[in-house]
Amino acid sequence: MLYTLLNNFMEAGTYEGIPGSDNRGNFILFPLEFQGIITAGAFLKTTSDSIIQIREDDYEKENGKVSKLKVYY
Repeated sequence: MLYTLLNNFMEAGTYEGIPGSDNRGNFILFPLEFQGIITAGAFLKTTSDSIIQIREDDYEKENGKVSKLKVYY
């Protein structure tokens, strides 16, 4: 799914992410290279024009290694 990062409510970039949820809440997985770009407090616009705010940064691990940026909203 595509998400548009908003900076002062202006479009700052569009990024591919994978939505999901776990016992901590709803999240989106992004490639690690977006670390530092998509952070807690950031606003994202979905393809249905909903605006969500990232409340927490985390990481997804595979085989004990950090593999993806995981942001909760």
